[in-house]
Amino acid sequence: MDRRCLRTVLRARGVRDGHYYIEEVHQPSPLPTDFMYLRRSPALAGMWETGAYERGT
Repeated sequence: MDRRCLRTVLRARGVRDGHYYIEEVHQPSPLPTDFMYLRRSPALAGMWETGAYERGT
């Protein structure tokens, strides 16, 4: 599955846009405080990473 297809599937399943970030495909604005992400790995060239981002107070 490519990134654009992933976004289509997430939307079809009812996942709200603010719950995820897909590099170069979907970057919610403004950036929410908590979200799941798919992005290129800054440490490993050619690899991708997934994770959860939480910004707490």
